[in-house]
Amino acid sequence: MWIGAIANASSEVVGQKFRGSKLRVVFSLTEPLVMLGLIMALKTVMGRAFHYFGESATLFYASGLFPFYLFLYVSARVRTNVTRLPGVTRLDQFLAVVLVESIIILLMLILVMSLLWLDGVAQAFPYSVTTCALGVFLLLVLGMGVGLVNMIVSQIYPAWLLFYASVTRGLGFLSGIFMIPSLLSAKIRDVIVWNPVLHGIELFRTGLYELYPNLIMDVPYLATWGIVALFLGVVLERNTIRARK
Repeated sequence: MWIGAIANASSEVVGQKFRGSKLRVVFSLTEPLVMLGLIMALKTVMGRAFHYFGESATLFYASGLFPFYLFLYVSARVRTNVTRLPGVTRLDQFLAVVLVESIIILLMLILVMSLLWLDGVAQAFPYSVTTCALGVFLLLVLGMGVGLVNMIVSQIYPAWLLFYASVTRGLGFLSGIFMIPSLLSAKIRDVIVWNPVLHGIELFRTGLYELYPNLIMDVPYLATWGIVALFLGVVLERNTIRARK
């Protein structure tokens, strides 16, 4: 029954994503790819101003962008309206959004890495698949926790999700997408190290590259953030249900 409820809610989420303006739908689905293209265009123009690790700049930036967008989409694209599907709860609906958004991002990531590997970029095949998977999993847990909190807050303040998505996109500049954090100055490292998303991206890149410098990576810190956020989100979600009864 529960799997059926998630499947029904997922179908509804997919249906709603493809409604409305075709341009909006296309951009919504391909935003990470568009951003990757813009970064590569800027790199072509600015040259050495953009630094990267490994044999492919495209792979390096993709390895930061897609894990970041996984967190962003799961935590920001929550739905505040309650579905009318029978037997589907608000939590089922949230998990359906997580499932759909995660599949979209991960398929794009696999597509980009596969194309790069076919083009001769050997590093596009991860050095440690399990380490990459752990990075994705911990970012997903963190995104789910923050997403549940956002879902509750946005029911009180409807404009919250728009504000959160805008601020979090800016957080991308402090998440190591465009840089190798361990090679930055100590003053900058001391600031960005507090960002848990950075550690998820660093963990993913550690699994991707054999000799990736990950001096500031802190997996327990990321895991703690994820567990606490998820616990807080579930508690808030359950308490709001009790408050309405």
